[in-house]
Amino acid sequence: MSSVVFRGIEGSNPLGFLTALGALRLSNLVWCDHGVRLRWIRHGGWRPQLSGLPMEDDAEFCRVLHEQAPW
Repeated sequence: MSSVVFRGIEGSNPLGFLTALGALRLSNLVWCDHGVRLRWIRHGGWRPQLSGLPMEDDAEFCRVLHEQAPW
């Protein structure tokens, strides 16, 4: 399992917080059997990190999420 840190999202901003929750929700819809989890880490501010993802790099995460999103 792998993890992704959203370096462009600031957790202290309400929109950043909601963006992180949306990313968690969408990830749980796409990978419902992997137990994707959200946590906050200090990385130049509070940044969201998704863990429990079935891929190895950020580019693959974005590609799969975009292709498999239910919209």
